[in-house]
Amino acid sequence: MSVLHIVVLSDSATDGADVAQSLGLLAHQISVLPLGAAPSMVQAAGPDVVLVDAREQLVAARNCAQLLKGSGFATPLLMVLT
Repeated sequence: MSVLHIVVLSDSATDGADVAQSLGLLAHQISVLPLGAAPSMVQAAGPDVVLVDAREQLVAARNCAQLLKGSGFATPLLMVLT
């Protein structure tokens, strides 16, 4: 079984596991970075998938996703809305 590296972009006060509560049940490596992290910082983490927390700051999350995609970031992005 392959272990994925999941990066959570979130400004939540908690550890980021509340973005998708089932993440804590998985054996995957999870890293949390601030929502405004530079694309180079996200790419340096080497994620297999990125979760963008848009539950509280929809516009900031949208801007973050556009910035990542505009920089040539090819890793799948998933936006969490609820």
